[in-house]
Amino acid sequence: MTLSQAQVDVLIRKHEKLNSGVLGGARADFSFHDLSGLNLVNSNLSDTDFTGARLFKCDLSGSRLERASLFAADLRNADLGGAVLRRADMRGICARGANFSRADLSQTDLREGAIAERQKIGVFNYLSHAGNAPRAVQATDSAVIVSENSPRTGFVLPQADFSDANMTRCNLTRANMKNARLDHAILQGADLSGADFTGASLDGAILCGAIMNLTTVSKAALALALTDAPAGKRVQELDHPLDEILHSHALWVASGGKTGRHADLSGVDLRNTDVLEASELTALKAENAVFYGLSLRGTALQGAQLMGADLRGVDLREADLRGANLTGARLNHANLRGSNLGPLQVSGGRQICTRLTGACIRYANLSNAQITGAIFGGADMTGAVGLDAP
Repeated sequence: MTLSQAQVDVLIRKHEKLNSGVLGGARADFSFHDLSGLNLVNSNLSDTDFTGARLFKCDLSGSRLERASLFAADLRNADLGGAVLRRADMRGICARGANFSRADLSQTDLREGAIAERQKIGVFNYLSHAGNAPRAVQATDSAVIVSENSPRTGFVLPQADFSDANMTRCNLTRANMKNARLDHAILQGADLSGADFTGASLDGAILCGAIMNLTTVSKAALALALTDAPAGKRVQELDHPLDEILHSHALWVASGGKTGRHADLSGVDLRNTDVLEASELTALKAENAVFYGLSLRGTALQGAQLMGADLRGVDLREADLRGANLTGARLNHANLRGSNLGPLQVSGGRQICTRLTGACIRYANLSNAQITGAIFGGADMTGAVGLDAP
């Protein structure tokens, strides 16, 4: 059942009266309801039932959801920034691309789980928010299937999915994250103390600055994430100071190669540097370099060789990327607003197209970007903003 904003507002007011002990209060029950796109900002929704609810693109920022049941809820692209979810039941949720920055998820239960519906022929169809067709499973004693029942059902239950979620400075202390999917999630500065990540997938996750005291996580899972450990050659290991290299490169560009020296920063971990913004980096060679989180706003990167580079979360607003080679580059959550990805005109009337073949552009912002002529073959543009299919 789909609820309107007015209907939800009435239910929230009654629920808040109940929590405050005011006469006329009533517990809100949003289970299996569709609240997509609605505004629940700063609401007191503690102990509310959202089981199986569709909360796609809902704004729950600043809300209190302590002990709330969000079992198998759809939270894709929802905003829960600063929300309090202590001890909430979040088993089997789908929160791809959601914002949990500064949220409190301490002691939450994020194990796998699913909801199934009994059919007349004696099988169950389980609920899916990801657009997949329901799969039939053998009938069991209960229509609600959780991980403890999996030996009886004989099928793999869907895990909590935080793929591409922004969980910056999120509090996950003592959270049960067993088998959760956190691929490409941003956990920068998050407190993961005492959390259990046994069997969790962290492929491409960002864990820079994360607090991991007594966190249970495998070395194999961490090896697939970006942490504070160097992800390439350190800037201090370069033959010359970085500012000297950039100055020499600018001379090389200005003189057409007659003076200065062409900069090669391939494989260098450039994080924590502050000298690249608005620099002259035309034709820079930086294959597989790590730029994560840097500001390259307004930077000249025409014809730059950035194949396989890590540009996740990079500020590339108004950057000139004409003719750059970004094949296989990672641009997840990058801000490319107003950037120029058009072709680069060279001598003889030729032009070099910007290449993003096989690049990962998930949840990047390309609003007002110039993309005519850019090559996107095989690029992953899931959740990208402001980019029409090329």
